[in-house]
Amino acid sequence: MGFTAVIMMQMGYWFAYGVQRNLRFGRKVLIGHVLCCVGEVSFLFIAALGTVILLDHWHEWQFVFWKAGMLIAMIFAFYCYKRQLVGLGETMLKPTDETLS
Repeated sequence: MGFTAVIMMQMGYWFAYGVQRNLRFGRKVLIGHVLCCVGEVSFLFIAALGTVILLDHWHEWQFVFWKAGMLIAMIFAFYCYKRQLVGLGETMLKPTDETLS
């Protein structure tokens, strides 16, 4: 289940990565700030969860390569998700050419 979620998040991110630079929005300051905030908070949550897993449950967690790889893949997928939200939010914060004239 987790592996499928990571694959879907990565597919969505890399597809949108090429499309995002062509997106143009009107200036929407509130929505831009909300997207940036949600992106930062979501990565803060996964970083805290990863820290708890590694430091607090280390003695219960026997090192298994696929578990370590899955944890790294999940952290990277959430990092990409965070970058996508923050990038979209920053795009909405920037003034467009129409608003400058």
